[in-house]
Amino acid sequence: MLPAARAAILRCAAAAAPDECCGILVGRPTIAAEPQVVVAAHPATNLAAAQTRRFDIAASDVARVAQGARNHGLDLIGFYHSHPRGEAYPSAADIANASAWPGYLHIIAAPNDPARLRAWLTDLPDWREQQILQGEYSWPAS
Repeated sequence: MLPAARAAILRCAAAAAPDECCGILVGRPTIAAEPQVVVAAHPATNLAAAQTRRFDIAASDVARVAQGARNHGLDLIGFYHSHPRGEAYPSAADIANASAWPGYLHIIAAPNDPARLRAWLTDLPDWREQQILQGEYSWPAS
């Protein structure tokens, strides 16, 4: 994960508290078992009725960010949200809501979790935790 993406997620979580924030992860296309590199984290509108406990990303935000990623030779690789009062582990609601996006990366930010950010691969029915590596990446030539 690029440092700017990590910082963007933590800023989004802090700004939304006590509500949950949410957003979209963009990264470089991957091949087979390569780790995914989060190049950017784009905040999204939380449409959930109970924003202190849930998130629901606006479809228009997903479409806009996905198109922008494609325009830069990148992919939509996942999503993020925060747990303002809990730890950075997926809730039952998180797992149920991600059923439409199997195989995508999901990052959860939580100020009460010692790691503050945890990454998960949304394999159903369970999520598998992924190691978050700090790294660098050069943007593709336009």
